[in-house]
Amino acid sequence: MEERKQLNVLIVEDSLDDALLLVDDLKRGGYDLEYERVDTARDMRAALDRKSWDLVIADYSMPWFSGLSALRILKEKREDVPFIVVSGTIGEDVAVEAVKAGASDYVMKDKTARLLPAIDRALREAEAGRRHKRTEEALKASEAGYRAIFNEANDAIFLAEAETGIIIDANKKAEELLGLPADMIIGMHQTRLHPKGEEERYRKIFEQSVLAGWAVSEGSDLYLCGKDGRLIPVEISSSRLRIGGREVLQGIFRDITERKRAEQALQESEDRYRRTLDSMGDPIHVVDRDMRIILINGMFRKWNEKLGFETEAVGKTIFEVYPFLTQKARNEYERVFESGQMLMTEETVDVADRIMIAEIRKIPALERGEVVRVVTVVRDITEQRHAEEALRQSEEHFRMLIENALDAIVIVD
Repeated sequence: MEERKQLNVLIVEDSLDDALLLVDDLKRGGYDLEYERVDTARDMRAALDRKSWDLVIADYSMPWFSGLSALRILKEKREDVPFIVVSGTIGEDVAVEAVKAGASDYVMKDKTARLLPAIDRALREAEAGRRHKRTEEALKASEAGYRAIFNEANDAIFLAEAETGIIIDANKKAEELLGLPADMIIGMHQTRLHPKGEEERYRKIFEQSVLAGWAVSEGSDLYLCGKDGRLIPVEISSSRLRIGGREVLQGIFRDITERKRAEQALQESEDRYRRTLDSMGDPIHVVDRDMRIILINGMFRKWNEKLGFETEAVGKTIFEVYPFLTQKARNEYERVFESGQMLMTEETVDVADRIMIAEIRKIPALERGEVVRVVTVVRDITEQRHAEEALRQSEEHFRMLIENALDAIVIVD
């Protein structure tokens, strides 16, 4: 047995007999009805305020009211409810007028066989319109969320056309870093961000980052050119996105000026070295070849206290201070001591009842050409990774909404 369809119908009709005939037709057509009949503007407004309706059926001509007046009232209240005009006297020109005014369809009272198909079509179109509206609202919300994350990011972000290299967007941090407004950055070729004569080198660096899927630092010897010509040391990560049907290259640039200053400070005296480390905003500890901590900065103490670890760490091994460390950490330190090359890793650890993502940079400190200690700089990048994941999900959600939308969606930049 075919399942009957529930339908809430507001009938605008001065004739009770005609209204009951409509109700009978709808019930025979497979609908379970809840209905109300009104024949004045006041009663119709009250009915619309009192309840949500799936459909309005209105007689075109009544002594104290009219179908077009009823249509205008409906549009004031609810634009997405289908409206069908029925009449025994309506002419073709009047029917066209009603449809132009927003009626879903019109049916002559002597041709009620058209009523059920007209209702079915009107309900389908109304539902399609509601889905389209929800899709548009979701797209707007997705775009708004993406823009908020994009503009509030702590790193400079540039978007460029993958095919041409022309920059099509830049966030607030990018404006601050370059000293230029976004409208001057947009339209530039991405090679203009870097020192002249090194275009090919930076092209290869970007390709390496895209393929690897992580940041490329190349010994921190990467630079952006600021407005005044100054070179800003940066760390670069990049990825390919598909936005609006076109390939886009996203470049994220982290200003590592402070980090670079810290690395340079390692070559200076112990007192100046200690003062510099204490001025840094990241936790820093220095490890000798026995894996013992020989120096820490103030932020290290604060960070360890916050996370519940040992604050008086000097003289202890890193494994005593951080008992969760594995053989992998020992191998990484030994690699830096043997190679003399800086090593950057990203670790996810469960500390203080939360999952933390940390960027750990192990920097060799040399004396007479030999690595005698390793400076470890730790940065909590949990929020950054969450923001990057939100960006990725926003883009994926944006793409899926476009691909699954029932109607054509055109994005114009």
